[in-house]
Amino acid sequence: MAVSADIQRLRSGWLGRQPAMFQAALIDAVTWRHADAEATINLAGEQGGGIWGIARGQIDIIGALGVADSPIADIHLPGIWGGMAPLFNRARVSNATARIPTLLAIVPLVRLKEILNSHPEWWECIGQLTMDFAIRYGGATGDLLIRDSRQRVIAVLLRLADCRHRDPATPPSIILSHNDLAAAANMSRHLAGETLRNLAEQHMIELGYRQVTILKAAALRALVNA
Repeated sequence: MAVSADIQRLRSGWLGRQPAMFQAALIDAVTWRHADAEATINLAGEQGGGIWGIARGQIDIIGALGVADSPIADIHLPGIWGGMAPLFNRARVSNATARIPTLLAIVPLVRLKEILNSHPEWWECIGQLTMDFAIRYGGATGDLLIRDSRQRVIAVLLRLADCRHRDPATPPSIILSHNDLAAAANMSRHLAGETLRNLAEQHMIELGYRQVTILKAAALRALVNA
C-alpha cells in the first residue's frame, strides 16, 4: 500500500502528464533511496548519478553559480523530478540536500539512456521536464524583480511551495525558516516575518516551527498580481 502511494506521488506532477508506457518504463527502472535529513543528494560539478523524483520529504536546492553563501534557490517537494544535467553531458550546477527524511526514486543514467534509445520519441518527455524547469526558474527571476517587498516575498513563498501558478490537491507544507525565506526573497528577516504573521492572521497560511503551510494559494496569487 505504501509503495503504491509513493508511486502515485511520483506521478502527481510532470511524470503523470507523460504517456502511460513511458511512466511504466521509468518506474520500473527506479532504485529507491532513503535519505536522512541533511543528506547530500548531489553536488555541483558532478557529471553522473541519473535523474531522481521525490516520493516523500523535501529537498533544498542551492545554486553554485553565484556567491559562496547563496541562499536556497528552490525547494523540491513530492512529485517533482530533477537532476537532468548529466543526461545532456553537463555537470550539475547546484547542490541538493534533503531537509527532512526523504524517499527518492532514482533512475540511473545508464538505464535512462537505454529507455530513451529504445524509444527515441520519449525524448519529448524529457524535453517537457526541461521546459518545466526553464519556466519555473524564468518565473523566479521575474519574482525577484518585484519591487514591492510584500508581493515579492509572497511570490517567492508560492514558488518554493510549488503553487505559484497552480492549486495543489492538498495544502502544501514546506520546512522553511524566516531567515531562509528572507534570503531567498532578498529582503530583511523582519519584513519577511512581518508578512508571514500578517498572512497567518488572515488564515491564508499556517505557521509552525520552521514550517509554512499554504492554505489559500489562489488568494495569495491575487495579492501578488494586485
